[in-house]
Amino acid sequence: MANGQTVKIAGIQFAAKPDVARNVRRALDMLDAAAERGARMAILSELWAYPWFVARVDETARAWAEPATGPLLGAMREKAAQRQLFVICPWYERDDETGRTYNSAALIDAQGEIAGVYRKMHVPSAPGWEERHYFSPGDRGFGVFDTPAGKTAILLGWDVFFPEALREAVLAGAQLIAAPLAATAANDDLWRRAALAGAFANGCWLLRVGRVGKENGMAFAGASFCAAPTGDLLDEPASDGEAVVFWDLDPRAPAVVRRDWPFLRDRRPDQYAALTVPTKTEDQT
Repeated sequence: MANGQTVKIAGIQFAAKPDVARNVRRALDMLDAAAERGARMAILSELWAYPWFVARVDETARAWAEPATGPLLGAMREKAAQRQLFVICPWYERDDETGRTYNSAALIDAQGEIAGVYRKMHVPSAPGWEERHYFSPGDRGFGVFDTPAGKTAILLGWDVFFPEALREAVLAGAQLIAAPLAATAANDDLWRRAALAGAFANGCWLLRVGRVGKENGMAFAGASFCAAPTGDLLDEPASDGEAVVFWDLDPRAPAVVRRDWPFLRDRRPDQYAALTVPTKTEDQT
């Protein structure tokens, strides 16, 4: 590990174009750049390979969905093995067994194997984010995977606003949360506050990797950052332009913060039964 203890992680702030093949080529170049700077793991932004098709209902966009065995992850797996780089790669997943589609992310290990897949749990429906038209809610839980930076879970976009999601991942062993998303500049401060509070409440690293560019009248914020287990920014957020961003993380830090701020120890799960009971509002959605 760099400096004897820290691990270098790269965030790939990506500006998608309408040409998916072009986007894949560009991402592969950016992964090369990350590896050349010593990154052990790289995280791509949410739905990076496609134009922001969820801004509206468009049936033609369904043609982009593909299984984990498809060419998009195939290209990423080849690059991961070539560079001995862990890659967290969001994509538009199609499950060929069920016919359902998901907003997903694959964790590819340094041998180019798929170590795990996370399917986005909390699927929004709002102007600019018509995701429920395209994606089924995730059905695989909050998986935790071994990476060079320690036990790692993945959350996507809207998931970050749900404290239950972060807590479930941390209780399953996560020390680091990778959070690819697509926040706009107009509400980016809300996303930042949620991430910082979640990192502190759970004593974990949280790496937010943002989409950039202007599409469908929306200006994506980029502003990728690392939230430390103390709830502080490790450094200033990135700009709103395409970039490879680097962070050096100490996998030992979560244990130290959790010892000093023992929120997990002092939980009262016997008193939290209402968290699993749908409210009337939830029943109607």
